[in-house]
Amino acid sequence: MLGALLAVSVLGLGYLQYRSAAELTDLRLQAAERNTAEAAFRASAQETLDRINAEISRMRVEQRVGGQGPKALLEMLRIHADTLVNARATAPDFQNAQEQMRGVMRAFAAIGEDGTAPLRRRFDELDPKSSFDELRWVLEALIQCDPEKGKQLTVQVLEGRQKPSPRLRWAAADLLQRTDKPLAQRTLRQVLMTETSRGVDPDRASAYNVAILDPAAVAATGFFNFVIHYLRTEDPQAEETLLQVLTRPQQDIATLQETIEALGGMKSARAQKRIEELFEHPPGAQQNPLFLNKCLDALVAIRGKDSKPWLQQQLAKAEHELVSQHIDRLLQEIEHGKKPAPQGAATPGEATQGVPTPAQGKGK
Repeated sequence: MLGALLAVSVLGLGYLQYRSAAELTDLRLQAAERNTAEAAFRASAQETLDRINAEISRMRVEQRVGGQGPKALLEMLRIHADTLVNARATAPDFQNAQEQMRGVMRAFAAIGEDGTAPLRRRFDELDPKSSFDELRWVLEALIQCDPEKGKQLTVQVLEGRQKPSPRLRWAAADLLQRTDKPLAQRTLRQVLMTETSRGVDPDRASAYNVAILDPAAVAATGFFNFVIHYLRTEDPQAEETLLQVLTRPQQDIATLQETIEALGGMKSARAQKRIEELFEHPPGAQQNPLFLNKCLDALVAIRGKDSKPWLQQQLAKAEHELVSQHIDRLLQEIEHGKKPAPQGAATPGEATQGVPTPAQGKGK
């Protein structure tokens, strides 16, 4: 009898535990459904709020210039584009122009596709030399109105097929990197694989189906900027791309320096043979100490302590005092286990030759 009662009790307890677990599961599912619904509501509410704010921005901008629609916004864009690069603008004026330009961008986003045609007409009217700053803002506004069409035009500018200008191409690279990083990766990768400071390589043009550039688009003295912008995209194929850049015999010395420094930072073992060749036989047979020291830094970054015997050999053969001093310093750092300090690395501002981006204004 007692055994039967115990069995019944155990069964009853098991049933209660089962019911409790089932009820707990139901409560968890209900809570999850409520959380999902609340998240969807918040996202919808935020989207509605963003549209309202953009519409308010558009109305305020139009009121300030006494006009309506894209024409009024384009006038505001022109005015503030000038202020943002005016060295005589006071700090309050500059900050106000930044805020107003943000409002203009939000207003174009609110207008949407209706703003595309006026912006494209303005883009076609502007000259990349005399209206550079307005042009890059017009490109950004086009992306706000119609992201796909705006990005397509930005790619064409970056490739040098629209408004040929190296400076505008670098601005387009920055804009594309901020708005569509994978597209920026692909486009800049193609630029580096098909061009040098002399323009498009005819042998590669056919392979990549790339047209020969307008001479005005060729970055004869600043091609290295494409390497800098490309690295900012964090392309997974960066090492392979830069190895291709490194092996091109037509590359200018500044582009080689940027490439060598980047590959050293990646510790690319595949690059060391070519870097050693460039150190021993520099471009133009010129003993440029900055270039040679870049090669040394990269090789030490790749090889570590194993570079010591080679460095000792080069120290005995060095022809330039600055190179000898640098090798000696690297040997001391290897001996004491210190990380070599980069020599003569350009800052982003120097590397882009003073090209501010719409997001940076004056670069402050």
